[in-house]
Amino acid sequence: MLDYFPHATVIESTPSDTSDIFPENPDVFFETRFEPLSFSDVDIDTFGGMKLGDKAGNYWGVRRPDMPGVCLGTHLDTYTHTPNTDFFHGIQDQLLEFFEPHQLGDVIVKDSVSYKGASTIREYQFPSITHVIRTDKHASSVMFRVIAWNCFNGSSKARIMYGSIDSFCTNGLVSGDYEANVGKRTSGFRLDGFLGRMTEGLQRFETDAQLIQGYAESKVILPYVEQFFEELGVTKQQTERLNEQFKREAYDRGLNLWSVISALTYDSSHRTINTTKHDHEGVTRIGDQRQVAKWLKSNAWSHLCERAA
Repeated sequence: MLDYFPHATVIESTPSDTSDIFPENPDVFFETRFEPLSFSDVDIDTFGGMKLGDKAGNYWGVRRPDMPGVCLGTHLDTYTHTPNTDFFHGIQDQLLEFFEPHQLGDVIVKDSVSYKGASTIREYQFPSITHVIRTDKHASSVMFRVIAWNCFNGSSKARIMYGSIDSFCTNGLVSGDYEANVGKRTSGFRLDGFLGRMTEGLQRFETDAQLIQGYAESKVILPYVEQFFEELGVTKQQTERLNEQFKREAYDRGLNLWSVISALTYDSSHRTINTTKHDHEGVTRIGDQRQVAKWLKSNAWSHLCERAA
């Protein structure tokens, strides 16, 4: 299977029983501590870290004991620090509460860790929750997924996303995105409103599947598609990539709106990402997929849909 985080730290698991549904990846479940900063022993190496100058005494840092001298993020002492262990275990406890056992038996878990652990994305894919999309020349299934994102460097607040993934080419689409309201309760870690969001997410998945089937039946012509890509305001290089990918998608799926979406999601899920000092691929992929979701709500997309037959 192709992976849309091809260079990220990834564990994929399809367990046979519920005892190991969610693998304990040590690249995800590492210890962090929220401590006052001391420039005598801390290298503020972090991309998301503030330039503090002589004001370090007012700030605390998220530290990894297994990486001496590394600070994953800098914050005021009022910052609520939620370690990955609390965050992802809390989500998984609530997934167990929400889904039926047969829906969890073949769940696929994928992890992407960036910036030495300052950003961690854990994705849960549900092969038992799918819809088949058909055209006159192609059929493939879209699968429900939940994406959880914990971040220590201030580039994003903790987030929960849901959407779909195309089993034909592992193109990912984000259709729901909200800030996770993290809280402690006497009964343990909870995400406020999480179960309600999952109900909403599944309903949205059902609606989106019907929309995608309609898009698969809506014919377009190449000049209209090329104009749509131009109206997105992306670079010339990306516009050329999208046009070429649309032609490949249309060869398999036909000249329809679903092929347009597939060109967008393929580019966001598979384009080459140049990583330099820090591994930021996972964060960039999710950012690209969130951008596709915005494009599918744009006036340019509405205009293309109006012109489709």
